[in-house]
Amino acid sequence: MLAGWAMLAPFFAFRAGWREYARVSPAGWGAILFLGIGCSGLGYLFWYAGLEKLETSRVAAFLYLEPLVTLAAAVVLLGEPVHWTTLAGGAIVLAGVFLVQRARKPVADGFSGGNVASGDLTPDVASGDLTP
Repeated sequence: MLAGWAMLAPFFAFRAGWREYARVSPAGWGAILFLGIGCSGLGYLFWYAGLEKLETSRVAAFLYLEPLVTLAAAVVLLGEPVHWTTLAGGAIVLAGVFLVQRARKPVADGFSGGNVASGDLTPDVASGDLTP
């Protein structure tokens, strides 16, 4: 993100954008700091911490919770109304996250757990047999 800012800053400067800083209110600066530190900085920090501890597919499923968290914040902070269609969509999202997060079935007996890409297994697609 820092590299992106560095690449875009000269274009901003040449369009007389620097004078616009004076027009940003204190609440606007607070919002900018919240987006940069809170949403982006802490978001990436938690994302990578999750990737260190869990499988990628399990961590990725939590991205789908973002709209629900946003909805909850909008209701609490902004007084936004919640319609039945929004609740139905939220239920579908929660069901999807639940399906991804639930316990997986154990691997069949005799399966070596090898890797097709590394040559550990020879897949026989017709019979469904993966023999080492």
